[in-house]
Amino acid sequence: MISSRLVSCLLVALVSVLATIPAVPADRSDTMPAPGDPGDPRYLESRGRHAGLLAARELAARRVDPLQDLYDATHYTLDLVLEPAEQSLTATVTMEATVTGASLDLIILDLVDLLDVTAVAVNGAPATFVHQDDQIRVTPPAPLSGGEAFAVAVTYAGDPSLGGPAFAWAEVDGQPAISTLSQVNGGARSWWPCKDCNHDKPDGVDLLVDVPEGLIVASNGVLQGEETAGGRTVFHWRESHPICPYLVSLSIHPFVVFTDHYVTAAGDSMPVVNFAYAGQEDAVRPIWGLAPTMIAAYAGDFGEYPFLDEKYGHAHFTSNWCMEHQTCTSMSNLYVFENTTAHELSHQWWGNLVSCATWHHVWLNEGFATWCEARWQELAYGRDAYDQLMTSIAYTGPGTVFVEDPENEDPFAYNLSYLKGAWVVHMLRFVLGDDAFFDGLALYRERYADAAATTEDLQAVMEEVSGVDLAAFMQQWVYGEGCPRYECATMKTVLGDSTRVQLRVEQVQMQEEGWPLFDFPIEVFIDTFEGDEFWFEVENVAAVENYSFMVPGTAMFVRVNKRPRMLCEVSYVTGTVDAPAAPRLLSLTAYPNPFNPRTTLRLAVPDDQDVVLAIYDAAGRRIRTLVSDVIAAGEREVAWDGRDDQGRAVAAGVYVALAESASGRATTRLTLIR
Repeated sequence: MISSRLVSCLLVALVSVLATIPAVPADRSDTMPAPGDPGDPRYLESRGRHAGLLAARELAARRVDPLQDLYDATHYTLDLVLEPAEQSLTATVTMEATVTGASLDLIILDLVDLLDVTAVAVNGAPATFVHQDDQIRVTPPAPLSGGEAFAVAVTYAGDPSLGGPAFAWAEVDGQPAISTLSQVNGGARSWWPCKDCNHDKPDGVDLLVDVPEGLIVASNGVLQGEETAGGRTVFHWRESHPICPYLVSLSIHPFVVFTDHYVTAAGDSMPVVNFAYAGQEDAVRPIWGLAPTMIAAYAGDFGEYPFLDEKYGHAHFTSNWCMEHQTCTSMSNLYVFENTTAHELSHQWWGNLVSCATWHHVWLNEGFATWCEARWQELAYGRDAYDQLMTSIAYTGPGTVFVEDPENEDPFAYNLSYLKGAWVVHMLRFVLGDDAFFDGLALYRERYADAAATTEDLQAVMEEVSGVDLAAFMQQWVYGEGCPRYECATMKTVLGDSTRVQLRVEQVQMQEEGWPLFDFPIEVFIDTFEGDEFWFEVENVAAVENYSFMVPGTAMFVRVNKRPRMLCEVSYVTGTVDAPAAPRLLSLTAYPNPFNPRTTLRLAVPDDQDVVLAIYDAAGRRIRTLVSDVIAAGEREVAWDGRDDQGRAVAAGVYVALAESASGRATTRLTLIR
């Protein structure tokens, strides 16, 4: 029985079938610095989000008070008056909520002590409160009943920038530049009172922002209107989708505004609104202008853009990194890169629509978005571009992707949450195959849209869709440390017109680093002097494994995991190779190839066993079964005449011959010319 995982995996590996997306420029629009270089936006982002353990502890300190889970926040209205000349904020924020406990006699919101709370009202009536330890503890005039809806209005003032960079007053070219960045740096509570957590998303947010005339406010959702009077302008933005508090944002400046449009497959149009610093719009247009094409690409993979009834866009802000604020990504003006644009856009699906429940699982945001950079490269420029990017971000050092102790670890560790996290996604795709992988992402989106998820949630969904037990995979790659380090030794023996290749693979990371033994398939590529290349996938589960292969011609090079399918290190040594005299694995080759009208497949079987040999087209459809029977040990030649099971001639193109039995699998790529 040929598994869908295997067919998908083989076709990904051997036949690059790219999604149909709108045309993109033939040349990449940027040159990203190498991972970890000072100019690498991902590295700047990871460093900007935190200053090592200080920010990790700050994030951990933002735990939700258990009493806050006695109510569900449903909506916020932020009524803000900003005075950039005085660097002051005066505001009233109203939270609408519903009691989820049996009753509620204490309402707790998060707000830093640096801001001065002057009044609190519950359902319009003045309420007593205590503001300390970065919390507002409100006593309603009367206890609230279970299921009761209520509203809390908090009036406050001060300079939120004193609490850190979550709120920034700055100038660009002599003009005010005001911005927020709340994922870390103190959180949303640094500038507005809220229930500051990921797992209780309000259903929507209204922002009424009063600024000096001439300034333009960029924010979440859709601009409902703007009114100017007396030298002031009030902008009213409305986000009508659930949103994490840290994703509520402002970017304010006398921007140059330009709009592109994303058109869905059904013909619906959505604005992509861009807010650029004056004089920099020409520099960003070629990169930000790719967003509609990128949205179409990701919509093909992950389902339609989540906020289609609102917008997407970019806004310059004064940070030296970027932030995926919902529907309006905040972008540094220090660099303009295509992959950064792709990374932040993909967060609209993975991070905004589906959010990580806690910072233990932040790789579900950052690992996915980093992998999406590679996926964009694949869709736009081909599989080689995907492989090149994944190779460039391979991290094979210590540490776990899962953040075990956010209080003493860095949740946004660049090498782990971003780079290795991306490799976890990449390897999950390889293990499951494209069909199950993308079907799994679709269910993951459906199940956790507008909510928050954990690593365990992702695992359960992927297992449900694929039928594959992923416990060992997750233990090795998410909760465990390190990666395999393979030492390989080979021996080649010419036998007539063929070569027996014996391969010894030893995992040495246990002795060198104390890391565990890894159980993961490896790929073996054998090149011959005749110019052919043969590919095998074999299981690798022991500390030392010996393999034997038969290939036609004279073998020249043997390479293990030459393609970036598995996170590992490979070295080649001179050593003893212990292998049986006869191959214990299937071997499959073809000649002539390319061919017309027929080719001969040479199948080597180590012992008597059931074998299925079939031909698949580039879409993964089985078009011809050549063998499905017990085959005696030895070599057998099987002809394929370029026809399907109904006797119809198939079109010219690339096909995959796949043999599977109890002793393994073997494939070879066939090219039919007409």
